[in-house]
Amino acid sequence: MVLRGRELRFVLANEAYRAYAGDRACVGRLAAEVWPELAPEVVPILLRVLQGGAPFHAVEMPLDVERVPGRRERAFFSFHARRLPPDGSGEPRILVTVSDSTRAVEERRRLGESEERLARVLEGSSDGFWEWYPPEHRVFYSARMNEILGNPPSATELDDREWITRTHPDDAPTLRAEAARLLAPHGPDAFEWEFRTGSPGGRWHWVRCRGRVTGRGPGGGPARISGTLSDVDAHRNAEDALARSESMHRALMRNFPNGLVGLYDRSLRFLIVDGASTSSGAEPRSLVGKTLAEVTSPEVRPVLEEAFRAALDGRSSRVEVHQHGRDLEVMSHPVRDEQGRVILGVIMTQDVTETRALRSQLEVTSRLAALGTLVSGIAHEINNPLAGSMAAQGLIVEDLRELAGALRLGEPLERDLVAHTIEEALESLAVSQAGSQRISRIVKDLTVFGRPDPSRTRVRLIDVVEEAMRWLGPSVGRSATLHVDHQLAPEIVASPGQLAHVVVNLVSNAAQAIPEGRRGEITVRIGTAEGGRARLEVTDDGTGIEPEVMERIFDPFFTTRRLGKGTGLGLSISLAVVTAHGGTIAASTVPGRGSSFVVELPPAPAAG
Repeated sequence: MVLRGRELRFVLANEAYRAYAGDRACVGRLAAEVWPELAPEVVPILLRVLQGGAPFHAVEMPLDVERVPGRRERAFFSFHARRLPPDGSGEPRILVTVSDSTRAVEERRRLGESEERLARVLEGSSDGFWEWYPPEHRVFYSARMNEILGNPPSATELDDREWITRTHPDDAPTLRAEAARLLAPHGPDAFEWEFRTGSPGGRWHWVRCRGRVTGRGPGGGPARISGTLSDVDAHRNAEDALARSESMHRALMRNFPNGLVGLYDRSLRFLIVDGASTSSGAEPRSLVGKTLAEVTSPEVRPVLEEAFRAALDGRSSRVEVHQHGRDLEVMSHPVRDEQGRVILGVIMTQDVTETRALRSQLEVTSRLAALGTLVSGIAHEINNPLAGSMAAQGLIVEDLRELAGALRLGEPLERDLVAHTIEEALESLAVSQAGSQRISRIVKDLTVFGRPDPSRTRVRLIDVVEEAMRWLGPSVGRSATLHVDHQLAPEIVASPGQLAHVVVNLVSNAAQAIPEGRRGEITVRIGTAEGGRARLEVTDDGTGIEPEVMERIFDPFFTTRRLGKGTGLGLSISLAVVTAHGGTIAASTVPGRGSSFVVELPPAPAAG
């Protein structure tokens, strides 16, 4: 563009300038009118040039301009202004050339930011970055490479022929062969190598080198290769340690006596199996990759599936199954990660065929011994009331025989004598009746103790306790205050009547443990035990149980009550019923402060 006179009036502007100026008309107008926002900075410079000053030159001068009316923006321009000879009017003129440098400045700014980001990435990365120019045998690399290779911090370049001298002798042949394949014309575009680097006599450590050909020469060979170098020494050492650990674990599993050890996932697929041969004679490792359904018979599969899934739900389980003519004990346990989450299940099996046979023989022997104890106890318990009953019956017979004889002979009988004879007979009859009732109670308890399990159904513990309270009636309330603490508890599969009998026995024992002369406290608590089992606890603040008595409380016919106050079968029956339901019963006591009996029962299977 050309401006004339001290007013700096536009006399010429080419198309390129008009592109910079936007829609503004300029020819014939003053510079200060065309660019009012630039006048304070630009007009004084142009006047100096017009008045004979030296040419002005500015590179990427920042200016705030309005290319679009009402919208000011920062732009960068390069200016060159010089004086021209006067035209026919005699007024001085100047020639001004302008180039818009805004895009170049912005691109340099973005490039600088990109380089800064790259520098931060390189600095923060655990990998070293390198660029290799094979024709020149030169490798340029980042500072992290120096740390990995043990180079001086200032080093940034390496001759590629030094690599082999710094490679472990066992890895060097493989590395040479891979490098030759990479550098061949039209060789692979990418690679990944792992090898040991260091120095002879020093420490070797593992590195992983990854790269990609980013440029090829005229013959097809690599001209430039870019990539990363990672220190994987700790990873490789961990892998070696893991391999050694797995080897030891497998050795342990292979030597597991008379059974198998295995890991399985949530699809019940075996991941690792080792140990003795299977019950079918198959090699344990042949089970790896197969599911439980593929290696078990339909008869035992439901039981085993329940045990396997129990471990995946966080619960240990133990079952016994019969397969291929052998009896197997199968135990499953959860495998948890560091956060306690169940990730796998582990099973251990053991052939218990011979053990079960020995156990059966022992049970027969124990049953005979128990039968002997039971018969002896029954004989003792029945003999006492029976002897009293028979003696009373003898007295009745004697009294009545005397009275009948007098009547036959027609002897006069005094009314008082007859009444006295009848009263003695009634007293003897009452003694006989009490003995018979005691024998009846013993027989009734023995019937509950020995009869098969009645039908079972899903039931809530609170319903069982309420039924027991109805059986007990007001008898307990005479000696103690009874509390029922009902918390959330799972349903169980049980005989309600038998379990109610257990509750009656435990609460009755608690009431009888309260000493005379004071009112006691009995609490029945219902809740959930560890492992999701239903829990029933009966506690009292009575006299407690002495240690020597504690050892025998579950023995049949053992009692500390006065003669005629109990059969000694209550806790024995309770133990038999709870055990038959797959549960446990345990007692604890503090002499002088009270006792606690805890019953735990397995939860009912999930509905459906």
